[in-house]
Amino acid sequence: MARRLVSRLHLLHRATAERLLLQHLLAADLTAATNKVLPILFRSVRPNRQSQAELAATKVVRWDPTRSIGEAQLARCNASEPGMTYEHRRHTKAESEVSGAGRLAALRLPSASLRSRIIDSLRHAIETGVLQPGARLVERELCEQLQVSRTSLREALGELQAEGILAYSANRRLSVSVISRADAENAYRIRGTLEALAVEQFIEKATEEERAALVVEGKRMKAAYRAGDIDEMLIAKRAFYNHICSGAKNILAFDIINRLVLRTSGLRRRSLSRRQRQKQSIEEVGVLVDAIMRRDVRAARNAAIQHVASAAKSALDF
Repeated sequence: MARRLVSRLHLLHRATAERLLLQHLLAADLTAATNKVLPILFRSVRPNRQSQAELAATKVVRWDPTRSIGEAQLARCNASEPGMTYEHRRHTKAESEVSGAGRLAALRLPSASLRSRIIDSLRHAIETGVLQPGARLVERELCEQLQVSRTSLREALGELQAEGILAYSANRRLSVSVISRADAENAYRIRGTLEALAVEQFIEKATEEERAALVVEGKRMKAAYRAGDIDEMLIAKRAFYNHICSGAKNILAFDIINRLVLRTSGLRRRSLSRRQRQKQSIEEVGVLVDAIMRRDVRAARNAAIQHVASAAKSALDF
């Protein structure tokens, strides 16, 4: 009981700090965000988070079904985690499809934390549209589909609620949060700022091996756009941007970016379904990768911001 209470207090502490950080970023007050809020976030990071040194030492590897997914934070089966390879994500997608439309796959992969596995599964279901914005979450059904206990499920739901991904309605029913247009606009603006920062840090810190791998990830993403498969686009986009965050050695940026992406997942899928947006994205990704490979920080930052701005326009004007 005491351990559960401490865990909930920790989540509230971290969620409050993250909301303050997003407010400062939205107001372009980077000094306040750095000096006042980041220290709070670093103090509240969970013990199983990788240190910056560990993140720097993390290598992108191919999917090995014999390897424990819970060995490192960047190799968890979270579709929004960096360090996950394209092949690994395809494997995860194939497993999720076995459960059938509208259902979550039972959790069978090994991991250090059952709660983390539940959270990963729910995030993946929201991002891929299995759980739509406004969808009601029934504990009994989720326990049956995921084959987990109600206690573990409630702990995971509590964390997602603290992050704003889930919310209680007026009749006290838990459901996937529905984002307003104003919040969606803010989310895209913050994403543009953070992705531009990650691109700049990638240029500064990435190794030659990571730079070469980014070119490959960029080609895979453009191929997914040409194929017109939304699920493949999502997998390739995660691999591409997570590789950038990993090379930038910025674990905090990837955490916030992926939460923002999750909050706008419904809008994002609708935008990606537009053929015009797919063609536009191919051009934008090419410009971004080219600027990164030339180590042109200004051009790369502008390309990252423009890509997110175009995505916002396509999603919000759909």
